Amino acid sequence: MTVTSTRGPLWRDPQFVRLARARVVSVLGNGFARVALAFAVLALPLSP
Repeated sequence: MTVTSTRGPLWRDPQFVRLARARVVSVLGNGFARVALAFAVLALPLSP
């Protein structure tokens, strides 16, 4: 049994491309936030 698709590749679907781009931006933003938070903690003064 073979399944044939009448639709093109998923990357040609504008809604999917939009979703994929948003996901990439979200993941990169989360990673950047962790690094920025670490540097912010390091920049705090050490006095109590």
